[in-house]
Amino acid sequence: MLKNVAAIIFLALICGSGCWYGTFMSPRAIGTGKIRVRIIGDFPAYVSVHDRDKDRAKVPGPGGKEVTPGFGDAVVKGMVTYGAGRRFDVGVQAHMYSVGIHAKWWAHVVPEERRKGMDFAPILFLDYIFATQRIAPKLSLVGGWPLSRVAEAYIGYEGFYGPQMNLIDDVYAGRIKFDDIEKQELYQDNLFVGVDFDLEYVGFTAEIGYPLNRNDRDKSTAIWFGLGLYSEEVLKRLF
Repeated sequence: MLKNVAAIIFLALICGSGCWYGTFMSPRAIGTGKIRVRIIGDFPAYVSVHDRDKDRAKVPGPGGKEVTPGFGDAVVKGMVTYGAGRRFDVGVQAHMYSVGIHAKWWAHVVPEERRKGMDFAPILFLDYIFATQRIAPKLSLVGGWPLSRVAEAYIGYEGFYGPQMNLIDDVYAGRIKFDDIEKQELYQDNLFVGVDFDLEYVGFTAEIGYPLNRNDRDKSTAIWFGLGLYSEEVLKRLF
């Protein structure tokens, strides 16, 4: 009974997420044959009350209707990743508005005996957006510095192209239609830094991100905080 309840809660968390920033992955691959489950939360933070109010202000949108093109609220998301090889991970992610796949190649590996230097990995995400029936690609380039056998600090840059899904609140409020989102496509790039702690049975990741090009009509100064929890034991214990 408890396993079924936990599984339902996990699936609900995955299906309740929206837009997201960063990767919540260090460059390291998870290891051949392992299955890692991640639950992640993103939280916006503003430099000032003025910036927060600007982000929530209404501006002219599709068809002359007013919309709120800002960050929106905190979001929760989930991923399942499989270690397809020593240096290669593949996986799936599902959100309330999309379903997709991701792949990571651990391109440059710092030798275990040295543990000095920089790891590097490109990570590709492809999401199918239900509302617009479009594929939205996101490419992240991540470089990391091992701090110990269990911890790694990393920095990354990513570019995303797709529908402006931060307008989804305006759809639910009846100000615009789903079709209007498709007309508001954007290219957005972000910088982010993080630290990953991979412990024996569980791990956690913390990230701070800054959108470089939000494509908003009324910009504000804001950053994203993100916290992620993951484990290779979750699926074994749930099912």
